[in-house]
Amino acid sequence: MALLVFLQYKKRVLETENENSRCFIETKKTGVSLGSFVFWTKAANRFPGLVNDCRMHEYGHTIQSLIFGPSYLVVIGIPSLARVLYRWWYLKKYRKHWQNYFKGFPENWADKLGGVVK
Repeated sequence: MALLVFLQYKKRVLETENENSRCFIETKKTGVSLGSFVFWTKAANRFPGLVNDCRMHEYGHTIQSLIFGPSYLVVIGIPSLARVLYRWWYLKKYRKHWQNYFKGFPENWADKLGGVVK
């Protein structure tokens, strides 16, 4: 909840909506799932044929959270964070985006659970 208040303060929240017992928060550039809070951004959409694939992907992470319960942070959170950090390092080193971010666990599974299909 503190993150939501902070983002509101910084004028980064564009819209909020409740659906499927989740609070979907559209932001300018943040995509992350924290329990029942789904932060997403149109800026991270990958496929022109889908309206909000970032939202769908982050919703997939909330399903993973339901499956793993308290172990979610270890089983999903740590590998996901490791992929994010590697992606940032890769961008800094090679000045281009790492194309395999969504091809490995747990990101590919979040896509599948959230209904992200090309």
